[in-house]
Amino acid sequence: MSATKIKPNGKEYSYDHIRKYHDAILYCYGIAKLPLPPTYRSSMKSYLENMKKEKASEKSGGKTDEQEADQIPFVLYKDICQWSLESKNLMLWTYTITQWNCMARSCNIAPLGFRNISRKEANDSITIQYEINKQDQTGVNTTPKNCYANPFEPAICIMLALGCYLCVNVVMFDRESDSIFRKSGKDKSASDTYCKALNELILSASRKEVILQYIRDGHFHAHETRKGAATFVTTATMEPPPMPSILMRGEWSLGKVLDLYWKWSALGDCYLGRCLSGLDPDSEDFAALPPHFKEGIENKYIKEAMELCFGTILESWSGKCSIQGVLLLCLASMVHHRVFCLVLWATTQDIPFRPSQYYNALNCLTN
Repeated sequence: MSATKIKPNGKEYSYDHIRKYHDAILYCYGIAKLPLPPTYRSSMKSYLENMKKEKASEKSGGKTDEQEADQIPFVLYKDICQWSLESKNLMLWTYTITQWNCMARSCNIAPLGFRNISRKEANDSITIQYEINKQDQTGVNTTPKNCYANPFEPAICIMLALGCYLCVNVVMFDRESDSIFRKSGKDKSASDTYCKALNELILSASRKEVILQYIRDGHFHAHETRKGAATFVTTATMEPPPMPSILMRGEWSLGKVLDLYWKWSALGDCYLGRCLSGLDPDSEDFAALPPHFKEGIENKYIKEAMELCFGTILESWSGKCSIQGVLLLCLASMVHHRVFCLVLWATTQDIPFRPSQYYNALNCLTN
């Protein structure tokens, strides 16, 4: 392990980089169900404590080459969403908002399909649930994540973003796969596409200047959307959501004992979901309902608008999963934020969108 301290560029690896070798040893011994050498834990504890002190000294002298990414704060998250729209990249916009609201790794969002999204937990939210996660490869303990619309800030509204993205790409879903973000390729292809698009988004000098106000040079990464979301909900108010709800949404372990006794609760998760949506828990608007219709798809105008925007999805998938209710909330947000959408499309003439079905749906509902 000592041989891994020096990088090819002459600088030394950070403490966290070296600690991961120790974590890998523990993980592999656990999988193999083999006992560790009797003196390993005590010797390694002493080694790592000394290493931490050594790295702290080297860090102050600029000798350590740190690679860990900085958190993406809420204000920068909003900028990224706005830049995504200016860059005409609906996938980047929707992926970023979904990752933030789920407090997820980018690789957790990539495999999401219609089967993972529903309205089963609450009528005023959409629920996202992974099939597996990093800690639970069996999927037994994955928890639902209630995600809420933001009626006041369309650029960070998950229901608007999801609705626009699906409406524009609706013909893509006439296929066997229900994967939302993966057009083709392997499971991780959507995550790779997203990370590349995010890096390209910040190439301009003006955007780099904005990022450097919050993040050190070279320490920007898609993964830190997750860190930023967790920091935001725990520190942006004096009444933060319950810590178990935060840890469960992030799919972090509470420890063996607390994992056994502290279980997921809809109340805490719904409160957390509203905070992540950008609603202010100290404002009376925090309890605002999402945009919604007084009637459902039994209304002929709503039904026609749903078919115009999401016809292929409804035809292919409504009988296989509960996506229809989700799309109904998305359509309501698209109507509620219609001025935002129409201005966006009107000011970007070369945008590769196909909004004709959206215009027709608006005519059905507003005339």
